Amino acid sequence: NSSTNTELAEQCVWGLGNIAGDCPGLRDACLECGALEALLRHASADAGTISIGRNATWAASNLCRGFPPPAAAAVLPAAPVFCALVRCHTDTEIVTDALWGLGYLSRAGALHAAAVVEAGGVPALLAPLSSSQGTLREPALYAMVGLTPFVTAELELLHRVLDAILIGLDDASLEPQNAMETLMHFVRHANTLRDAALMGNAVARYVASRHALEPLWRLAQEGGLGRGSIKAAGMAAELLELMVGGG
Repeated sequence: NSSTNTELAEQCVWGLGNIAGDCPGLRDACLECGALEALLRHASADAGTISIGRNATWAASNLCRGFPPPAAAAVLPAAPVFCALVRCHTDTEIVTDALWGLGYLSRAGALHAAAVVEAGGVPALLAPLSSSQGTLREPALYAMVGLTPFVTAELELLHRVLDAILIGLDDASLEPQNAMETLMHFVRHANTLRDAALMGNAVARYVASRHALEPLWRLAQEGGLGRGSIKAAGMAAELLELMVGGG
């Protein structure tokens, strides 16, 4: 009956997720057998139980993770499905695993990251980046690091991403470490001093709201663009205070 079929399908989905997550070799074997297409079908289906949707999204994300990364052609169909789940689904577990899937893809290589961008990955990540839920912010930040070259290439997009990150930083109850790491990564890959100045202003906002100077020291270690961003944001006095022990 349909109940038995649903239970069997869910067990198969769970099994595939465990196999794929064991090692890259088994992950690739699952991909060669067409497992991703079946899992994405269950993940994006309106019908069926929420449980199988959760398991299918988690299992599909496992097929996109690991090093060496999977071949781009084998996993690119997952990008638009993950983006749609992040934008439209209301279940936090499904959205979280879809975000991790985007993160694994964005860090797997240039072709993988480009597919995420083409599928609308950057706009889809904006809401999770500013979410008050750490379970959503962490994978969104993880994914955004992989998309840095695409974000820093467009000034307006860079503004929107920084604003989203800073909304989370303004929440004093949230752990800022991952957000700060993302900002530092942006500085390292800034194309111009103008871009670096934007990062510096972001850090300045953090320093003002948290009364913490340590991020300035980290910025100063990032070379010319890092030091330039400190100057552009008008934070030289604060950095001097840190250097003489005032922090």
